[in-house]
Amino acid sequence: MPVMGGLDLIKAIHALSLSPRPHIAVMTGGVAIAIEKEVRDDSQKLIDSYLYKPFDEMAIAHVLKAVVVSMAKDRITS
Repeated sequence: MPVMGGLDLIKAIHALSLSPRPHIAVMTGGVAIAIEKEVRDDSQKLIDSYLYKPFDEMAIAHVLKAVVVSMAKDRITS
């Protein structure tokens, strides 16, 4: 990314304190394991889903289903 890296972008999105919080999925060729360890802590999970390349339609469908379920829960609790 020319202006900021993916991790910086994720942190900037979270700093906006959007409501509902956006579901963040990362597509990666395998680097996500290092990113995952760097951005996770005990209190907050910054990345919700990972798609490891090569991925297929089922993996995308799984992530999209998780987003829909999350959005539905946000509507119920709002």
